[in-house]
Amino acid sequence: MSSESDYVTLISSEGFEFVIERRCALMSGTIKTMLTGPASYAESKENTVTFPEISTRILEKVVEYFHYKVRWAHSSE
Repeated sequence: MSSESDYVTLISSEGFEFVIERRCALMSGTIKTMLTGPASYAESKENTVTFPEISTRILEKVVEYFHYKVRWAHSSE
């Protein structure tokens, strides 16, 4: 059973929302800092990160990479 905190929302400059697993989003050091840093970060309270300068097309590729990285991070090949 998954809780809401198992997922985060990444929002592109056009307002498109990508709801992805938290473990995938944490592949990014920047996003990890925003989500796990001090409670003063609004992102850590809302589990939402907005990227006002990243287009939907680019953010989609970033999300694909996060999933790829999680899938193959500990692969022996």
